[in-house]
Amino acid sequence: MPSTVQRESRSGDGDPPAVRILAVDDHPAVREALGDLIAATPEFVLVGVACSGEEALRDVARLSPQLVVMDVVMPGIGGIQAARTMVSTYPGVAILLISVDDPSGYLEEGDRSDRIACLRKQALSTDELSVAWGILNHE
Repeated sequence: MPSTVQRESRSGDGDPPAVRILAVDDHPAVREALGDLIAATPEFVLVGVACSGEEALRDVARLSPQLVVMDVVMPGIGGIQAARTMVSTYPGVAILLISVDDPSGYLEEGDRSDRIACLRKQALSTDELSVAWGILNHE
């Protein structure tokens, strides 16, 4: 089950506001690991978790994350279809698609966007999350 979040802000006075992240995966252990990874990255704050593409779409509208870290393969609406909807509906949202296999292999040519990045789950780290955000945020 999804839960709305633990931490809303971690930036101190004068620091830029933390990047708001929604974590989406159908496996509870992966959602927990994503939460731990985000908590270990000072410039990010977890604003919510979801376990399906349907919940992710609802939560993007409700929580206004800047970055959605989302599994590609989930029951119901998968990450690719949810990402397509997010890109066309929420112009301020960036999406990091994750999968055990290379997530870019799931994308069709029309899915390519400067607001979508891909990363294997095995490569997820605080550094890689920061790099992905920098690329998606055009830094």
